Amino acid sequence: MNTVNYEYVKELLDRTEYVYIDTAALMDITEMNLLIQKYGSLFAENKCKIIVLPSVCLELVRHLGNPDKSEKAMQVLEMFKKNPDIFDVENGSLDEADIYKAFADKEIYKTMSEERSYHSQLLITNDRRLSEDIFGLNELQSMRGFPIAVCFINRFGELHRCECVKQAFKAKMEKDLFTGREDIIIDKLSIKQDNENGIYKYNQEEISGTGENTKLKIGLGVLAGFFMGYGTSKYGKSIINSLKTIM
Repeated sequence: MNTVNYEYVKELLDRTEYVYIDTAALMDITEMNLLIQKYGSLFAENKCKIIVLPSVCLELVRHLGNPDKSEKAMQVLEMFKKNPDIFDVENGSLDEADIYKAFADKEIYKTMSEERSYHSQLLITNDRRLSEDIFGLNELQSMRGFPIAVCFINRFGELHRCECVKQAFKAKMEKDLFTGREDIIIDKLSIKQDNENGIYKYNQEEISGTGENTKLKIGLGVLAGFFMGYGTSKYGKSIINSLKTIM
């Protein structure tokens, strides 16, 4: 085990209230299973679950009807079932129109923007554009908020800071070199570089804020109804039967 990375993720979860993930990261199923193996105990210790927003679920459902993506999408749903202590799957009533028009990136941005005023958050994504947009919320001047962290999953299932986070640190470090400061403040965190290990040490300033997400289950009946349209195809029956075993 990479102990340096494990300690980084431990500190990250210690100071994070809400953790979100996008569809693309979930579809990297091999890396996701490795992530659960590495950090599952940390999520349990912190009573911190990975929140799967409704539009992310809808995109997964849409992938079930795609021959090129259906197998991985089904594996993701099975992963949810096997790890209820890791994932908080949110969803309400679904209909066919919602499934077709679902746009997870938009909902992730909207949700994290709204929650920023009340909670510290983390987004897990391997999407460069989305990571830059979400991390950019830290720079909003019109309202104060709690820090937002952004991480990607590497091929070993490890969480690492996205490139936009590293660039922000470098820019602030260069700016503060003229003042002779040793500590650099980023998102209410005092960060000191550990040259020996090539990582940064975080000392959290006191923050507050509590809250719980409403936990909702995917509506099997609606999903099955949606896929009745595939009943005459070679994928339809297998999708519906698989959903029944998962949900």
